[in-house]
Amino acid sequence: MNYDNLNTDKDIINRAENSSPHNDIHMDILNSLMESILVVSNDNVILFCNPALHELFEVDMHEVLIGRSFLDFVSMDQRDIVTGQTGKNQNSESSRYELSIVTEKNNIKTVLLSVVPRKDEEGRTTGSFILISDITERKRIELELAESERRFRDITEQRRAEEEELNKVLKANESILEALPFGIMIIGRDKRIIRANSAALKILERDAEEIYGNICHDFICPTEVGECPILDLGEKVDDSERFILNRNKEMIPILKSVIPIELNNEKVLLEAFVDISRQRRAEDKAKKASSVKSTFLANMSHEIRTPMNGVICMTGLLIETDLSPEQRDFTLTIQESAESLMSIINDILDFSRMEVGKLELEEIDFDLRTMLGSIADLAAIRLHGKNIELMMSVNSEVPSLLKGDPGRLRQIIINLLANAIKFTSKGEIILAVDVARKTDNRILLKFSVTDTGAGIPPDKLKNLFDPFTQADSSTTRKYGGTGLGLTISRQIANLLGGEIGVESTPGEGSTFWFTVDMIIRKPAQIFRNRKIDEAALLNSLNILIVDDNQTNRTILAGMMMNWGCRHQEANSGDSALSLLRDALLKDDPFDIAVLDMQMPDMDGETLGRRIKNDPYLKDTLLLIMYTSIAARGDASKMLKAGFSAYLTKPVKVSQFRDCLISMHSDNSQSCARDETRGIITKHSLVESRKEEFRILLAEDNPVNQKVALKILEKLGYSATPVENGMEALRKLENNVYDLVLMDIQMPKMDGFEATGIIRDPQSSVLDHEVPVIAMTAHAMDGDREKCIRAGMDDYISKPVKSEMLTRMIEEIFSRKFIAGTKHESGKKKEGSAVFDRSVLMESLGDDHELIEEILELFRSNADEIMTSLKKAASEDDFETVRSNAHSLKGSSGNIGAKALMETMKSIEEACSDGDVNTIRTRIRQSEEDFADLMEELEK
Repeated sequence: MNYDNLNTDKDIINRAENSSPHNDIHMDILNSLMESILVVSNDNVILFCNPALHELFEVDMHEVLIGRSFLDFVSMDQRDIVTGQTGKNQNSESSRYELSIVTEKNNIKTVLLSVVPRKDEEGRTTGSFILISDITERKRIELELAESERRFRDITEQRRAEEEELNKVLKANESILEALPFGIMIIGRDKRIIRANSAALKILERDAEEIYGNICHDFICPTEVGECPILDLGEKVDDSERFILNRNKEMIPILKSVIPIELNNEKVLLEAFVDISRQRRAEDKAKKASSVKSTFLANMSHEIRTPMNGVICMTGLLIETDLSPEQRDFTLTIQESAESLMSIINDILDFSRMEVGKLELEEIDFDLRTMLGSIADLAAIRLHGKNIELMMSVNSEVPSLLKGDPGRLRQIIINLLANAIKFTSKGEIILAVDVARKTDNRILLKFSVTDTGAGIPPDKLKNLFDPFTQADSSTTRKYGGTGLGLTISRQIANLLGGEIGVESTPGEGSTFWFTVDMIIRKPAQIFRNRKIDEAALLNSLNILIVDDNQTNRTILAGMMMNWGCRHQEANSGDSALSLLRDALLKDDPFDIAVLDMQMPDMDGETLGRRIKNDPYLKDTLLLIMYTSIAARGDASKMLKAGFSAYLTKPVKVSQFRDCLISMHSDNSQSCARDETRGIITKHSLVESRKEEFRILLAEDNPVNQKVALKILEKLGYSATPVENGMEALRKLENNVYDLVLMDIQMPKMDGFEATGIIRDPQSSVLDHEVPVIAMTAHAMDGDREKCIRAGMDDYISKPVKSEMLTRMIEEIFSRKFIAGTKHESGKKKEGSAVFDRSVLMESLGDDHELIEEILELFRSNADEIMTSLKKAASEDDFETVRSNAHSLKGSSGNIGAKALMETMKSIEEACSDGDVNTIRTRIRQSEEDFADLMEELEK
């Protein structure tokens, strides 16, 4: 309680005591005071009061307070306080205290009383002067403040307790985070780093002060700002392989997971990641070791196979000579041993390919029943002299024309038949083909080989398909073999979408079965009619070229002009859609759109999907995806998106022309291809052209002739066989062939003489420049030069190695149908690696004015791109480096700047792989290549 104003109150009361009640001036003063004043007797009877007391006690003015007891207005529980203070006053003591009063209206008020004794002239205390102040409102405020302070203290205490508990939790979590062996980082919704544990800082090679509060893109996510997989794109990141940047801006591969959490009522991202550099290095090391192993095995196989081919073929020739019975027996034993060794080598090579994942499949059209017939012929040779009957049963529901890998299918069947023949001494072997499952365009075939051999014990069946396993340990000694055949067959069956198994009863025989998934083909899909007026077809086409690269557009436009195609150009997806719709409104729609894949804003795939989703465009437009970046599976992806063809840059003119013709003729009734028709690719164009590639085989030996024909058949070609040089000349006088395989030693006319007549301009041969490859058993030094001098293009020694023959044929095939170049006997043209003008001439013909226009355009654009690329590299902006490299790769390839194109390709790949060192090295190389190119273009 505050009594600092006690003296002031005494002064007021003393003045009132010393004033005469009859003095009007003094009375006016008392009546005007805001404070309540009253005079009471020793027994607390009110003798005097001013008007303020009426208001305090809520007494009407007409009521008289004089004569009433002051105690009437004091609450019962506090009257003793007043009585006690009155006693003090009588002892001449002044006092000041608080009191609760009860007004006339029963309202309770808190007042502060200042009491001064009232004395008479003789100094006796006759009563008291009392000054009363209403402090009800002040007390209420004081109580509220006290309550507020109490609540504040309680809240503060609670917060302190909570903070202590939170600190304990954080300290515990801190220990856990620091103990984790992988990086933990907490990112706020503003993409700024809040927290990182020691493992994360170690991977980043940073201190906490360097990264806290900074944007996460600068450290743990090289993704462009605005493309955050979590915050911007809404993608889920769970065990995703990404890259982070360390102090030296090196990209460190990590395995990363990100989850949203709440921390202190704030939504944040918790990123957990682990450095997988060691694993990547281990994988690379394993891949390298696997590659070395594969290369070693392949080389070893080749080195062994080469002399073995000689042994086999020479024994074959030896058998055809006059031999005594004993010599013939020795020779046959040598031949059988050599063939067994070749079989083992082939098994080991296939198994090594399986181990490194290099056992690849083809998808080509073939006739199943024709293939089975050739297999039966081969098996019949092995059954010669044995008391075994071979039967074949093909269900009538099995289609003949299929698409798949006939070579691998043939390998499984021959393997199972060989096993059946090997382990069956008498009885029969049945090769059966049935339908396991069939849809409109696919079929699951079940093949089975049943024999009446010794059978296999049940305990041996479970391991039968394991590597290097035989059912009986004595099998290898008795029959030979590696035990790899069934293992390889199982792997191939799995790759072909099926499985393999066996059922066997000892003493009764075995049934080996397997399934494969194949595409059903219709005759019209395989034997397409190409006898159409190609020039007229091209002249009728209206084509839209869509590419953001002007050089590419100009080159394509030049091709279109040479072929007489109507065409227009668009540099973006939006402008392409506008041109397509305008053409439709003019009733002159485009037939084909050539779409570049990588364009800014809207890429080719997105544009294609928008076109196919447009009800007015989808039925009138064919599409080509024309891209410089191709990955396995892209063709299937584009087919599902509605594309009819999928080509990769740089595309050869002949292939592009074939694609336009094939696409338009195949889709004359329907503009969209489906999965049964397949998408047109470089490979499918090559396969279709193989049907037109005409080969003449001049070989008098029927065995060698059959071997050569089988090799060609496996490669997808067919050939016309003749037995001597004179027959070859008659064929060449009446037909045009693309290649002649010429034996040297033949009756009536040998290969040298026949080739001389072919090259003679005065002879009746239709094509004097037809490529001729010599096939001879002579393999001495100088033989090749002798063949070349005779006018032949190349030379292959007998026994003919399929790999070498394949290489030679493919080279000639490529020159005719893929490269589109004209054959020149005995010579090969190779353009400059810096700049090969023939690339542009091939595309644009002899239009030198257009070629110079394109080269000038290239110079201007390339200079800008190189400047941008070097600037981006200096700033470690590798995304811009990649984009520039991609652009320059395409345009340099199109003009024939092979060296610069290859360097730009390696830069683009290095950017995608995050290989900073290679990027910097290749950029330095690109500056040299660019300078060389500019110098070459100035000549």
